[in-house]
Order: sequence, then structure tokens, then C-alpha cells
Amino acid sequence: MESYYAWQKKLFEAMVEEQELRLEKSQMTTEPSFIQLPAPEQAMQAYATQAAAVPIAKIRIGTTSVDVYPGADPAVVAALCQVLKQC
Repeated sequence: MESYYAWQKKLFEAMVEEQELRLEKSQMTTEPSFIQLPAPEQAMQAYATQAAAVPIAKIRIGTTSVDVYPGADPAVVAALCQVLKQC
């Protein structure tokens, strides 16, 4: 049995060494890169609308307040109110 574990250890060490060499090689050849993806059209329109929009309501509970903008989802507003009640 001792020879089995000795061979197992040698194989494991060889595998680790090979992986380390591959990792070093890939790090040396791979340069970091940045890719800028265009934003989806709907997101850009929503952002432009929100940036120009004026809040239609301001909810104040305690010392915390939330501005509500046109087109806000009623379920999200209700959830925000629930969270603010707990503050």
C-alpha cells in the first residue's frame, strides 16, 4: 500500500506543478482588456426620461425620504414604504 500512496503523491505534485506553469504562462500572455458594450435602447430612454423628470411625490417616514418619479412601479413604491416603516 505504501507504494500506491507514494505514486499518488508524485502524480499529484506533478499535476500541481503543471497547473502552476500553465497559470503563469497564461498570466504572462494575457493582457487585461476593457470592452465597452452599448447600452440597450430601452435603458437609455428610461435613463434620459428619469434624468429630465421631476419627482411627482416625496415620501417621508421618520428621518428618511424617497422621491417617486413618473412611471414608478406601484409595487416598488409599496415595498419602499414597508421598508421605511421599519426604519
